[in-house]
Amino acid sequence: MSEYIDEEMIKEYLDLDIEELYVIIGSELSQNELGLGTDDIKEVLEKGEKWFSEQKPKIRQLVCGSIMIKKYLNSEHTDNRIEIISTIADIIAAHFSIVPIFMLSTLVFKEGLGTLCDGF
Repeated sequence: MSEYIDEEMIKEYLDLDIEELYVIIGSELSQNELGLGTDDIKEVLEKGEKWFSEQKPKIRQLVCGSIMIKKYLNSEHTDNRIEIISTIADIIAAHFSIVPIFMLSTLVFKEGLGTLCDGF
């Protein structure tokens, strides 16, 4: 597990709903497109949802094959949410640098690891 865990940041992301996390992704993507952003919240939300949907297969491959995630999924889910999100961040960090990694990991967790990894 990562030596650096920003618990406060993860807790802040956990307090957000899934749509708010999509907006963060959309905002990050908009800022990275030649430095141009957009003020249209619906457009930003849709951009974030679309990007996450497109990345799910890659995230699934990375996350669901992890022994730590399999152990979590086969447990009673009593592990600390911060630790699980940090584990997800460790697994995917090298592959996703365009969005905040703890935010993306929190979104993966909130969307449901069981659903993501079902049938893997």
